[in-house]
Amino acid sequence: MGAIDFIPNVRPWESLEAQLSEITLHIIKNVFKFEGMTPVQAATIPLFLSYKDVVVEAVTGSGKTLAYIVPLFELLRKSGKLAKNDVGGLIILPTRELAVQVSKLSFEFLKVVSELFSQFLIIGGTDFGLSLNYYQETGGNLLVATPGRLLKFLKRVTKVNLKTLEVLILDEADRLLDLGFKEALTDILTLLPKQRRTGLFSATQTHEVEDLIRAGLRNPVRIQVKFLVVFYYFCYWIASACIATPPTLNNYYFICLRQEKFSQLVSFMKNRESQKFIVFFATCACVDYFALVLKRLEIMSSFPLLSMHGKMVVKKRTELCKFILLRFLFKSDNIIGTFNSFKENINGALFCTDVIARGIDLPDVDWVVQFDPPQDPSVFVHRCGRTARQGRQGCALIYLTEEEDAYVEFLRNRKIPLSEFKEDCATYNYSRLSEDIRQLAMKDRNIIEKGNRAIVSFVRSYKEHLCSLIFRMKHLSLSALCEEFGVISVPKMPEFKNVHLSINQSVDLKSIPYANKQREAARLKNIGRATLKSTTYNKKFRRANSWSLRKDKKALKMKRKQSKAAKL
Repeated sequence: MGAIDFIPNVRPWESLEAQLSEITLHIIKNVFKFEGMTPVQAATIPLFLSYKDVVVEAVTGSGKTLAYIVPLFELLRKSGKLAKNDVGGLIILPTRELAVQVSKLSFEFLKVVSELFSQFLIIGGTDFGLSLNYYQETGGNLLVATPGRLLKFLKRVTKVNLKTLEVLILDEADRLLDLGFKEALTDILTLLPKQRRTGLFSATQTHEVEDLIRAGLRNPVRIQVKFLVVFYYFCYWIASACIATPPTLNNYYFICLRQEKFSQLVSFMKNRESQKFIVFFATCACVDYFALVLKRLEIMSSFPLLSMHGKMVVKKRTELCKFILLRFLFKSDNIIGTFNSFKENINGALFCTDVIARGIDLPDVDWVVQFDPPQDPSVFVHRCGRTARQGRQGCALIYLTEEEDAYVEFLRNRKIPLSEFKEDCATYNYSRLSEDIRQLAMKDRNIIEKGNRAIVSFVRSYKEHLCSLIFRMKHLSLSALCEEFGVISVPKMPEFKNVHLSINQSVDLKSIPYANKQREAARLKNIGRATLKSTTYNKKFRRANSWSLRKDKKALKMKRKQSKAAKL
């Protein structure tokens, strides 16, 4: 099993040993504006074109997607025209957002030869019946899919011809296995022909990935692309230790009190209103809550803010997927999704979970902010990789408390260099911010409910952290956490049993309405029904348990004695 290591060096596309076609070079240079190859592209493309299986490990943002799209397109073009149901290429990805992004990239190549090949996108969150009907009409020579929906598709559609498969791509392979797709991938591999070229791409290698390599690839060539920290001194390049993040990324950490975290984030973004941020949170509920609160705060009311997580209503989450699908199938550009909105914004923030930590390319992101450290330390690199992509400059910042500062040394041991961010951004006092959030909550019951769900989900996530020696539950100050979230009531959770808030507890929570009139009307209606039901029940209970019906045993006994005496 061969192994090749490459040091970053941009090379022109014409320097490849395996010459690319003029069509491919035209698309790369004029459509995507890439004048040179990244190291991973220079290493992978010639091997793929010489019909080798490859296992590629490279840092996030190094150009892995184009490294397999280009040879896949070249191999399909050389194979000649395929029937509409003949599959020549198959790309499997872990999430629908990433699948949509890759399909958009590959579409730019295939539309040049649309009379020879067609593409079909197979992802969840879309109408399965509609997809089946459309595939039966048009077919697809290149399938871009997520594993679960692909397996269902292959079992339901009998016309798919997989015998013609030339290239199989498994992108973000470690994430595919992390999400529990091992069985689905095994079932899919059994349906594919053995004589094929396979490429496995990932930013990290795990034992599970090694098992997948042994099962699905034949004598693959391993490619590891590592960046070196270099210094220019008297015209000599001096290389030091390899790092796990791109050299154009400035990675920072900031230590603050638990109750100050959100106020620090707000002040940080306020001081940089002209820039774009991606902010990662621990849970979906935290994304919902902090996005809702930030939109309502007067200080940030004009700042563009979007949110994204895996538990969003499918319709909202897949707006982008439907946009791309409709564009491919029906040539319609009417639907604009979350990602498109964020891409089009000059500034703003995207609040999200790890659902977009892998592979998603959002250009011109200035800062990646990790408000909560990831549960799995290996995700840290992927989060940071949403900026400083393709050689561009970028910055990343992680917030930690004083009890969590050992995480910095832990990351350094994993070849992730961090520098301390020394600018104190707390222009917005945390106690003032908490009070503002509570005032908002007094006007909208929705904020109270989302806040309680968010803080409960955060505590559960914190308890399950993989770095439990650093993130210890016993060191987590729950009163400070309540202050950070700005909640007006302590959640009903065993951990909060002895926690008391330093606010006026005399507020009648039941009297706080929803800001949404429809929700408030429904709540009042439910309260009326509950009151009526309770009143009816109490009347029946009093009637059944009244003194007249449930005679005192003593009185009844006395009455019987008196009646017996009268008879005598």
